[in-house]
Amino acid sequence: MFVTDGRDGTLINDHGRVTRVATRAIENPVDICGAGDSFSSGAACALAVGASPEQAAQLGNLWASVTVMKRGTGTANRSELERKMNGVVLF
Repeated sequence: MFVTDGRDGTLINDHGRVTRVATRAIENPVDICGAGDSFSSGAACALAVGASPEQAAQLGNLWASVTVMKRGTGTANRSELERKMNGVVLF
């Protein structure tokens, strides 16, 4: 189970093992509407390709960090995610 907690990151309960994954600090987000949905999309995609829950939370946070910089319910496409990752390999 994933519980997003804004700037305090994500709390993961994986079969009783509880972990907190830090989030990226976002200065002056434009609109946080849809950030949770974006997180869920990123995390679900990561889990679908075999990522650990911690890696999934990292990708979900990354995905949401792109969408909060757009007005309205934003989206994140592949090129935006790659630019945001800047060479960081999650899994």
